[in-house]
Order: sequence, then C-alpha cells, then structure tokens
Amino acid sequence: MADKEKYFKTRLGLIFSVSLSYAGLGNIWRFPYLVGKYGGAAFLIPYLIFVVTIGWLAMLLEWAMGKYYRSGTIRSYYLRDRRFASLGAFMCVVSSGIVIYYAVLAGYSLTYAFYSLTSFKGIDPSALWDKISAGATAPVWIAWIATLAISYYVVNKGVKAFDLAGRIIGPVLLVLMIILIANSLRLPGSFEGVRFYTKPNFAILKEPIVWIMALTQVFWSIGPGWGNGLTLAARSREKEDIPFSALTAALGDTTYAILAGWIIFPAIFAYGITPGKGPSLLFITMPTIFQHMTGGAIFGFLFFLCVWFLALTSVYTFGYEVFVFNMENLGVKREKAVLYYTIIALIGGLIFVLKSPLTWVVDTILGCYGLILSVLGLVAVTAWAKNKDIEELRVKIINRYGEIYIGRWWNNYIKYVFPAIVILITVWFLYDARGLTGVDYWSYGPGGLLIALSILILSMLVFRSGRKGGEVSG
Repeated sequence: MADKEKYFKTRLGLIFSVSLSYAGLGNIWRFPYLVGKYGGAAFLIPYLIFVVTIGWLAMLLEWAMGKYYRSGTIRSYYLRDRRFASLGAFMCVVSSGIVIYYAVLAGYSLTYAFYSLTSFKGIDPSALWDKISAGATAPVWIAWIATLAISYYVVNKGVKAFDLAGRIIGPVLLVLMIILIANSLRLPGSFEGVRFYTKPNFAILKEPIVWIMALTQVFWSIGPGWGNGLTLAARSREKEDIPFSALTAALGDTTYAILAGWIIFPAIFAYGITPGKGPSLLFITMPTIFQHMTGGAIFGFLFFLCVWFLALTSVYTFGYEVFVFNMENLGVKREKAVLYYTIIALIGGLIFVLKSPLTWVVDTILGCYGLILSVLGLVAVTAWAKNKDIEELRVKIINRYGEIYIGRWWNNYIKYVFPAIVILITVWFLYDARGLTGVDYWSYGPGGLLIALSILILSMLVFRSGRKGGEVSG
C-alpha cells in the first residue's frame, strides 16, 4: 500500500466519496417519507441529534480501523484479532449482497429519468411502477446494465477514479438539487410545504415511535457496519483528520437528505398531496406532480437523475469496492476481482429484475438483521479484541491528527452504550413484527433474524475453511 496512487490525494475527494456512498436512495426516498409520516419538522430534531451522537461517533469505528490497518474488512479484522476475521467476511457479504439488489433499484431510477422526458404524459404512475418493478420494460434492463458498467469502470480505475468522481458528482449533485428546490419553491401553495418542513410541532416528540424511526434512519444511512467507511478510510492520507473528515461526511450525507425534503415537500403541498404517503412518495407521487407541472419534463428528468446519481455512488462504493478491496487483500488482482463481482451482480440482479419473491432476503435479512449483526461484529473486533485495547485506536488514529478531540468516554460508549442501542433497534424490529402471521412473520420477525444468523455462521465456516493454515495476504 506504499504506492501513493492508492491513496486519496485530497480531503475533499475522500469526504465526497464517503458522504455520497452513504447518501443513496435512503436519503431521497426513505428520509422524506419518514419526515412526512412522523411529524415534519419535528422529526428533524431527533434525527439531527442522532446524526452526531450515533452516526458520527459510531462512524469513527470504521474510519479508525480502515486507516490503522490499511486493508479491507477481512484483513483488518484478521490483523486485529484473527478470531474475528470471519466477521469481516460477513460484513463484506452483507454490503456486497445488498448492493446486488440496490443496482437494480438504481436502474429503476435511471429508467424514470428517461420516462420523465415525456412528462409521464398519458401514463398512470401506479401502473408504470408496477410495470417497471416487474422488470417488464427494455429501459429497465438497459439502465441496470448501464449502472453496473459505469461502476465497473470507476472501480477498475481504483482510488484515483473515486477521488475524481467524488469531486465532480458531489458539487454537480448539489447544484442540481438547488435548481430543483428553486423550482419547488416557486409553485403556488408551496409555502404550506415550507411551513410543514420548518415549523415543528413539539408535542409529536412525546411519541417514542418518532425517536425510534429517526434513530433507524440515521443508523441505516450513516451508521457503521456497511464496510465502505473502513474501505475508503484505508486509502486516506497519513495526516488525515479522522474526526473532522468523518463528521463532515456525516453532515454531507445529512445535507443531501435535507435538500431532498426541500425539493419534495413544497411540491407535494403545492399539488395538495398528503405528505405521509410512505414508500410510494418517490416513484408514484413525484411522477404525478411532474405530469401537471410546467416544465415537468425537465425538472422530472433532473430529479430522477439526482436519485440515480445517489444510487450509483452507493453501488460502486458499498458493493463493488468493499468486495474488490477484500479480494485484493487475498491476492486477487483488481481487474479480476471487479470482473468477478460484476458476474455475481449480473446473476443476482437477474433474480430481482425478474421480480423474484427473494427480494425480502435483501431488504430484511441482509439490510436489517444482517446489518445489525455486522455492527455488533465491528464492536466486538474493536472493543473486545484479544490483547488489543480500543484506547489504541482512539489515541493513535482518531486523535493523532484530529482537531476535534475525542475523550476516553468514547471507549465506554462503544463498548456498552452503542451495542445497547443496536440491541434496542433489534428488539423494536421483533416487536414491530408481532402482528404479522405466516410467511410475513417468518420473514420480518424471529425467522428473519435466524436466517441472518445462519448466513453469519455459514460465512464463518466457509472463511475459516478457506483460510485454514494460512494467513491473509497483504
């Protein structure tokens, strides 16, 4: 790793790369509908609190591990405590597995961008979503393949491409979103949306569900456990200020989410649409608005282009790079590793493009319970490693070049408080599934957790068997 070409040349490139990787569909799809459903501006209060107390403080785990060991998830875990190396492999499985499906969703977003060019004229948005999500149109296949092809190119070029892409896509995306915000604010009746998004009803904060949903959004948006923070931080500069860069990346991710709200809420209130529409807000509600909006073809195209940009950056960082960097550490050349993941993504993606019922495996098994187990594994290897003290990471990595000082309290926070929060989220998921029956209960309740545990055990067995008697290469 001595080659300078393997490191980010600029702090801006690193920050944009990480913040864009976190800022995916969850920011422009899940965040706005949660805001709409759980109190508008009031939801932002617990959300912003958790961005710092949960998102940023926990992100430091992955950043510290990446910079200290300069390796992927598997080798970093191995070097810290070989007993936990298989948990690093599981983290790779979770992240890379989720993105196989995520690439398909990115394809949906790009498909909508092209449909927007006709202002969705003569199209029933609900019927269009059913058609696209069933993989029944040629544009879906083309957009999905294009997403994988671009990701293949960027990752194949290595960290130089990440640095350049981050510094280009990040600012361009901000400009596009500002243009869309200006358009939404000019619509008659948009002020009601502004008031909904800026004037909190503090009484709503008495509801525990508002806090738990804000917590889960932060956790799945910028929390640790995905492996991309570790992977990209492994290529940070030697004197990188980890606390400042991680905080800036967390706030960058949050900025994209909040800007998405400024695009969506003034527009939906201008057209008299209920803000609590839920998941349909992105792919059904917004096309309905663009159908009736002056200049809807242009603004619809720009909107879904933004959605695709956010999804694309997650595909080549979360999925491709986490997998490829791990394979490089195991002695596989980057070109071959990129090709291997592309083949895996093509085969796996075909299942989802053809609308297989297995999508719940990604949404719930990996995306929820798998991520929870991945995070607990990260806590185990950082805070409970044999003959290793988390204090070492705090002193040698986090505070060495940091202008923001992280005190010793952080050690106990990671050891005890943060795992307790993760367990709380798990209990909430199990509690939330209590009213389900049959297959749904098995998928989203205890059965889902058991399947995630089975995947974890399988990953541990396969990795230990494959590496028995040898060490992870450098």
